[in-house]
Formats: sequence, C-alpha cells, structure tokens
Amino acid sequence: MRITEMRLRQVIREELIREVLASDTPDLRGPAISVIPWGSRTFVIAYDSELLLSRMHELDEMGINTPSQYVTSWFAPDFSRDPEMIYSGVAVTATLADGPCNGAMHVVGSASRVRGGGWGTAVYMAALEQFGELGPDRHSISPSAEGLWKSLDRREEVGRHPYDDIKDPRTPDPNDDCDVRRGRSVQVNSSYRLLDEPALAGLSEMRALGDAVQASLGDRWILAEQMLVKLFNEVFQANFGR
Repeated sequence: MRITEMRLRQVIREELIREVLASDTPDLRGPAISVIPWGSRTFVIAYDSELLLSRMHELDEMGINTPSQYVTSWFAPDFSRDPEMIYSGVAVTATLADGPCNGAMHVVGSASRVRGGGWGTAVYMAALEQFGELGPDRHSISPSAEGLWKSLDRREEVGRHPYDDIKDPRTPDPNDDCDVRRGRSVQVNSSYRLLDEPALAGLSEMRALGDAVQASLGDRWILAEQMLVKLFNEVFQANFGR
C-alpha cells in the first residue's frame, strides 16, 4: 500500500512527539507551531511554548483549567497583553464562495510579531503541509502578504496552480475556475501545493513540539488554544488596526 506524502509527514511528526515525551522530564521549551480549529477558521500559530506553559501553570495554580472558569474568575490575569508569546500566525478558511479554486483553502489573515527570522514562511509552510492546497484571500491582501506568496512561488518544493477566470474561463478543467482579481499579480490569482518535503530547517520539530505541548496539557489544551488565538488576534490588530 502506498503511503501519501501527507501521511508520511504525519508519521514522522508522531515519531518526533514520542521521542519528546519519552523522557521522564520532557523538554517542551522552544518555538512551537500548532494548528487550532476555531469556529469557521483554522489558525496556524508559531509561539513560545515555554511562555505558554508558564502561563498555563499560573492558571492551574489558581484552579482555572477551562475557558468558562477563566471567563468567570474575578482573579484571572489578562494574558491578552502577552504578545511576546506569539511569533507569527495565519488564519485559514474554506468559506470563500469564489468558485472551485483548485479546491484550495484560503488564508484570510496573517501577522507576525517578530520581523525577520522566517517566521512568516514557517507558518505558511506549515499551513501548506496541513491543508494541501492553499491560496491567498484576493479580496484583501497586504503588500507584505503578497510578497510572502511571491517568495513561496520561488521555492522549489512549492508548486503554483494559476486560477482560470470563472467569469471568462479559458481552460477545460472547471476545478481551476475562480474569481480572478483584475490587476493583481499571478501569484495572488493562484493556489499553491507542496511538491516535496518542506526544505525549511526546524519545521518538523516545531510542529512536533506543538503536538507534544498539546498532549502534555490534555483537556486543558482548549484553554491554551483560546489564549493563543486571542494573542494572535492582538498581534493582527496591532499590525493592521482592524
């Protein structure tokens, strides 16, 4: 039986997670990447796992282990002012009604707190790894986000699949039909897919660490998810004011 590339990457991450958790005192410190379903969106967030676990320990000592306990507690600290926990993140959705669009999920928000260091590339590559086919939100895209798509287009392990204008289709395949934005670059009017293993140092380890952090928190992970999504939104607001 042939194993898909996505399944192979999952197997590799699972083995890395087992290695991390095998120790009596697993080292869960360092940059981590987690995939967080939240309502109609899924967030892919790179963050400081040591700081997250420190905040979760503080809440545990206060007896706060669920989102409802956090909301109703008079004494819960406001960790939304802890933006240094977040390195970068993207919000992804499948709800844009623009046509088949190569079956792509769409990035509808992205923001980085740390400039440089490749954090934006890391979360986009993790999102490509997670979702398979991924494209930009052509209705609202910042110059920095467009630049990142152009950067991805130059990577050998990433393939670009141009959209065919759904209002004036030119190809026989209806799956590539999409709402093409006039005057935008071909990189914006395309979707992307990994052609090979991501050639990005540390990506597998960061994703495995994210999975290990989730496993270590158990049922309390949902509170950590809430914290990470809230902090990402704070970073997004600070960058774009909307």
